[in-house]
Amino acid sequence: MKIHCLYRDFFVFLRMVNLESDRWGAFRRYYFEKHHDFLSHIWYQYQGFTQRNIRERVDMLKKEDYAQIESELKLFDIEEHTREVIQHCKNLLHDPDSCNVYLFIGFFSPDGFVTEYGKGHVICVGLERFRTFKYYDILLSHEYCHYILNKRGGEAGDDLKRRLIREGIAVFFSRLAYPGRVDAAYFFLSEKRFRHLRENENGIMAGIRSGEINGKELFGPESETLPPRTGYYLGYRLVERFMQRTGIRDIEFLLKDENQIFLDFE
Repeated sequence: MKIHCLYRDFFVFLRMVNLESDRWGAFRRYYFEKHHDFLSHIWYQYQGFTQRNIRERVDMLKKEDYAQIESELKLFDIEEHTREVIQHCKNLLHDPDSCNVYLFIGFFSPDGFVTEYGKGHVICVGLERFRTFKYYDILLSHEYCHYILNKRGGEAGDDLKRRLIREGIAVFFSRLAYPGRVDAAYFFLSEKRFRHLRENENGIMAGIRSGEINGKELFGPESETLPPRTGYYLGYRLVERFMQRTGIRDIEFLLKDENQIFLDFE
């Protein structure tokens, strides 16, 4: 595996920003140009930003907004932990291929995601919103499962059912890789939001089947009524129902035959 620690150069930029008269020039020199291909892919293709968007963010940037994550990274050896988690996941799935992980600081990046970059898929961790690394192993193992799913079966795209099922499989895998945590942690939810989803699960699922609830509401922050990451919970419940119905709990089967779980969506 190869771990790309881009975030280090971002902190170099932060240290230099008050010493430079041209903030945008400093950003480009110390951070953006050093990782031009990757950051351009993430910002301009994956997230759909423009250079103007990025420049506006750089102009508004405040060093103190990154003080906590910088402090946490001094205590948490993220490179070593990343290596340990990925190796553990590779051992569980017996996957021989090398895996690239990019640790970077962006603007409004998802905490973890998988994208196609270069000659294959890569795992990305956007550190700008991290406040703690308490559940980093759950996050990274979740994304590793997406990496395997994308690598073996292509990306889910806008297929809502496939996205739900894949989130459910990824949650199941993170529970398998790192058991014993509180249930809400595997969905990156607070206990209050987790209880809300348990209590309203049937109604939400009915809304999905009828088309009243769409993918943006399930996976993004757009909904005024649903907690963020509702799709993670519902996807896992579909996977759980499949396992209860069939008795199959083998992760390799789920990775290879995700279409079988669609029956529990109907």
